Amino acid sequence: MSVATAASIRRVPLSEFGLMTTADVARQYRRSPTSVQNWIRSGLLPAVVVGGGPGFFFLVPASALDGFTPPSRGRPKQKPKPRRRWQAEVPPG
Repeated sequence: MSVATAASIRRVPLSEFGLMTTADVARQYRRSPTSVQNWIRSGLLPAVVVGGGPGFFFLVPASALDGFTPPSRGRPKQKPKPRRRWQAEVPPG
């Protein structure tokens, strides 16, 4: 049994495994990594969670981006609440 040394360990990019970080996806769509994390949390984009506790991060399968259209920028617009019209009460009679 051989022991791996620092010289024998090869760094392999995640892209070889078909995975992308949120920063990679953000760069591709010209958005922030926080936006990509929001898409993942809202279910728009599938991802794998790596790690646990405060040190976790998401990895997005590159195949999930095929045909993916990011939502428009900004917060979703809400319909304005209808304004109540003031009506004077007319006394009966």
